[in-house]
Amino acid sequence: MFDKTNFKIVLFTKRKFVFFNFAKVGKIKYFFRNNFATCVLIDSETITFDEIKKLKNNFLTFCFPLIFLCFDEKKLAAAIEAGIDDYVIMPIDKKNLLLKIEMNILRSRRDLNANPLTKLPGNFLIERVISQKEKNQTILHVDINNFKNYNDKHGFEKGDKVILGTAKMLAKIIDKNDFLGHIGGDDFIVVTKNSKIKDVIKENFEKKFKGLSVSVK
Repeated sequence: MFDKTNFKIVLFTKRKFVFFNFAKVGKIKYFFRNNFATCVLIDSETITFDEIKKLKNNFLTFCFPLIFLCFDEKKLAAAIEAGIDDYVIMPIDKKNLLLKIEMNILRSRRDLNANPLTKLPGNFLIERVISQKEKNQTILHVDINNFKNYNDKHGFEKGDKVILGTAKMLAKIIDKNDFLGHIGGDDFIVVTKNSKIKDVIKENFEKKFKGLSVSVK
């Protein structure tokens, strides 16, 4: 049985539990920017319901299933209104909790078509965001030049590291209200209001990955 005192924020990544006691949504988002977690479990003592809304309204974090650990059923209605994806009445045994997590991850991947490597939104959501873009927003296609040759020379494992590193870099560069999607392979989409971001992306990419370059159109 889980102990509430040790069960604050749980990031479920690659079928391992990692425990954190972060209290600020900013710190949570910083962690996501660098780890691209798969699922989030949280209770009302960890962050406020307003912060839950911020998590669900931020493109970096909205696609992660958010499961509410309900120790007080009086707070359940407020959690649902804040935007949680699911809830469990605590305490719960580990087996059933893992099943609940797995169900939410599978549903999220099916609904959002998230990229399995970067966990960024895939083509379904990209198309929806593009169709609803505002007039002052620009759509940018980010593509790593000659990436196939790099993969052939260095192998897919190193290639995946470059793709994941590119996703993390883009997530750090873009504004909080911008959108970042992963079409697949080495192709990304950015929807932004920042007219100067093209050069920033190129400079940061070439600084991070020596010998590689990126096209931003």
